[in-house]
Amino acid sequence: MSLYLAIESATDAGSVAVGEPGRVMCERRFADMRHATALAPAVDDALREAGADYASLAGVVVADGPGSFTGLRIGFATAKGILRVHAELELRTTPSLLAAAWGARAEAGGPVAALYDALRGDVFAAVYDLAGGRVRELLAPTCVAADELERSSPAKPALAVGDGENSLML
Repeated sequence: MSLYLAIESATDAGSVAVGEPGRVMCERRFADMRHATALAPAVDDALREAGADYASLAGVVVADGPGSFTGLRIGFATAKGILRVHAELELRTTPSLLAAAWGARAEAGGPVAALYDALRGDVFAAVYDLAGGRVRELLAPTCVAADELERSSPAKPALAVGDGENSLML
């Protein structure tokens, strides 16, 4: 079994999960931009609930944005701190928007738009076709005005996810 600890800290709401490829065993979420105080306890809680410890992990996966610069720094600093103590673990990264879209693939029934609020009326956005467990990027990650997004996407999404999802009219 290859267990991984996953850290997502790109938006106002963060999360930590423990699982193996294809199966999430435990997830902890926190909100209100409390990353600095909530992330380490969430890691401990998730590992405990999953019945795992650092010795049972193969690695740490960190979402690498786009998103809040401060949130991303806290996520990477936490992962680096873990790897400093547990040097045998590997560090992997994944795009935040792809991770959000992937999590919704079963409910989508078509392309998935992942959107994060970039403030001032803009969104970080990407559109993916995730049919058959494969990833096809229809709109590469970009920062765009919310009202321009529909014109930018080559396909109409069946589902939108993320904290900027209200910016997209499906």
